[in-house]
Amino acid sequence: MKDKLDDQELYDQFVEYKAQHTDLFHNSSVSLERIVFDDSSSYHEPFPELDAGLDWVYTIQHQVVFRWFTKFLSVHPKLSELPAEHYPCFDVGSQTQFVAMMASFVNYIQLDASMCSPKGVFRVADSRLAFRPGEAQNLSFPDNSFLWITSLHAIEHFGLGRYRDTIDPEGDIRGLKEMHRVLNPGGYFVGTVPIVKEGTERIQFNKHRLYSISRIRSILHGVGFDVGLECCVLAPTTYVLNAKTREPSCLLSVQEFEDVSKTWNHLTEPDAVYVWSAKKRIPTTMR
Repeated sequence: MKDKLDDQELYDQFVEYKAQHTDLFHNSSVSLERIVFDDSSSYHEPFPELDAGLDWVYTIQHQVVFRWFTKFLSVHPKLSELPAEHYPCFDVGSQTQFVAMMASFVNYIQLDASMCSPKGVFRVADSRLAFRPGEAQNLSFPDNSFLWITSLHAIEHFGLGRYRDTIDPEGDIRGLKEMHRVLNPGGYFVGTVPIVKEGTERIQFNKHRLYSISRIRSILHGVGFDVGLECCVLAPTTYVLNAKTREPSCLLSVQEFEDVSKTWNHLTEPDAVYVWSAKKRIPTTMR
């Protein structure tokens, strides 16, 4: 398998995606309407004094999710005692290093379309971590299989072909439906996607989708999730400073993000993500 697509392959994917997207958009739940090809739009304000070799958006989102995870484990202490072949926690496409850290406490299985293994599921002894190649749109797990599911900075890629996955304009929604299906009704789905202000949502092919908070909330609700905890994480920028210290503010409430984003355009918007913890909605007839 080649590491990346060449220019012709990428353009061919774009043509295929746009044709499918146009045919589907007015008759289905396709998430975003506007498509741009190879469009660079994120703005990075330089802060040399903050350069620690880290991506601050990933770092802070991981810290937020890890804090939520420790609270989850405090309610389910016996999960750490499960045998190696039982996986109560599942991840789709997050940074493997982060998932490996989470697996320090409980068995975790990760799925990623870019992985390749002729044996299907594979694991390393004593790591608590297993891997399964595959796509989120077609999970090979029974209903209600997991108590905890994560997908950080991955949903926005589903179906765009960036990782040689299947071209599918509804890939993000299909993937969310599948994660809803395999989540136990008492479990949690924790995710992140890149966000922009309302009205500037778009697909940067084949990089990612950029959602507004209202759009991703609507998608999650439509799939069957009820969002509980939520916040926004931003890359350090002079556009968002702490009022007292005048240092970059990177962790905001949803309202704070919506307030500060009103003056941004696509050339000045910082990298930002919406982070949520959601539960699977239980139909009224089952309560």
